[in-house]
Amino acid sequence: MPFNLVLIFWFLTPMVESSPTSFIIVASEKSALDSITEFQLRNLYLGKLESIKSNPCLPAGVAKRLPENQQFITWLFGSSFNWGNYWAEQSVRGMRHEPIPLGSFALLLAFLERNHDYVGYLPSSLKDELKNFDVKSIKINR
Repeated sequence: MPFNLVLIFWFLTPMVESSPTSFIIVASEKSALDSITEFQLRNLYLGKLESIKSNPCLPAGVAKRLPENQQFITWLFGSSFNWGNYWAEQSVRGMRHEPIPLGSFALLLAFLERNHDYVGYLPSSLKDELKNFDVKSIKINR
């Protein structure tokens, strides 16, 4: 295959980004939310959405120091998205603050259990932790 054709093929091939970790979206068992679209989830974590189906819905996550925080951002937005710059710009504009950061997934699940208007995320590998809290997984509609 000539070099030019290989180069064109490379540019036209979609880049598939993968994250080493997959995530589930979780909320309180008392939450009215049962499903969410990818678009809604992204907008929720960007501070552009505060309700779904007329029900308040706000984002929570884990502290930036935890590697799963960046893995979630990459999973949701792709590796080229700069979370820190985005929220710094929002802060300068006087927009909403970034999602509530909690120190661990246990704290996040306990927070979600008690705060029905929030959603969070959990690495799929920790799915068994759901049974220890009054939370449920939320279906993501693609």
